[in-house]
Amino acid sequence: MQRAEAAYAANPQDLQTALLEANKAIEANERLWPAHMVRGLALGQMGRNPEALESFLRVTSLAPGQPVAHRMAALAAFNEQQFELAWANVVQAIQAGDEQAERMIQAMIASATPPPDLDAQLSAARIFLAPLDTGLYDSAVDLRTMGGVSRRDPRLMNQTAASDTDVDFYELARQMRLALVASRLVGLVPREDMAGYSMTIEIHDVGGNVTAGGATSMSAGESGMGNQQANATPRRSGPRSVNGYIKLRDLQTNEVVYSRLLDLANMSAIADLHADMTRHVEFMEVWLAEEKG
Repeated sequence: MQRAEAAYAANPQDLQTALLEANKAIEANERLWPAHMVRGLALGQMGRNPEALESFLRVTSLAPGQPVAHRMAALAAFNEQQFELAWANVVQAIQAGDEQAERMIQAMIASATPPPDLDAQLSAARIFLAPLDTGLYDSAVDLRTMGGVSRRDPRLMNQTAASDTDVDFYELARQMRLALVASRLVGLVPREDMAGYSMTIEIHDVGGNVTAGGATSMSAGESGMGNQQANATPRRSGPRSVNGYIKLRDLQTNEVVYSRLLDLANMSAIADLHADMTRHVEFMEVWLAEEKG
C-alpha cells in the first residue's frame, strides 16, 4: 500500500505503478479502503472516470462518512452525469466537514437541479459514531448477570468468544455508518468535536441459545430516553445473536438523551444487519424530529 501511495505522490506521478500496487493491496485485503482510494485517484488521472467512480463508491461503502471519498465520488458521478448520486455524495462530504465539497455546490447547482431538501440536509444533526463499546461483554466479572442469566450459566458454555467476533463487530459498525450516511435527517462526522451527538453501540452479549426475561418498566427519570424499550431485558436467540443498547449522548450537556434496546438475531447475516441498522436510524430520526418539534 505504501508503494501505491508513493507512486501516486511522486513528482512526476507514476500512475501505472500506483494502480498496479493498489490492485495488489486490494487483492491481499479487499477491505483496505485506502487502496481503493489510491486506485480511484490513479484511474481518474488516467481518464478512466467510470472505473474511478466505482473505486470511490467502494471506499464510501467500506468507510462510510470518509469525507474525501464522498467528495471524489460526487465529482466522478457529476462528470458521468449521475446527478442524483453526485448530490448525495457532495452532501455527505459537506456533512463530514469537507470544505472543498462546499465549494462544489454552486457549480453543481448551475448544471444540475439540487434536491428540494438540500438546505435541510446540509443543516442536519451531526452524529459521531464512537467505537463499539464491548466493555460489558469483555468484562471478567464472574457474577455479572444479564436478564437473570449469568455469563457462566451452563446454558451459555458454547457462547462465541468476543475475540472470535471481530469481523462481525466490524460489520455491525459499518452497517450503522452506512445507515447514518444514507439518512437525510442526520449527518455522520469523523470527529466528536464536529458533532452535536455522540452515538455509542453497547455490546452486552453475543451468542447463546437463551431467551431470558422480558421488558421492564422505565423509571420516571428515564422516561425521556427515546422510547419504552430503553430498559427492556435483552434476549439471545442464535449463534450470533447480539444484545445491548444504542445510545445518543448530547455533547453540549454530556447527558444520554436517547437509548434503545439492540437485539439482533444473527449479526453474521449482512442483509439482516443492514435492515436492523436502518430501522434503528429510522427510530432515531423520529425522536430527533420530535425533539426539534
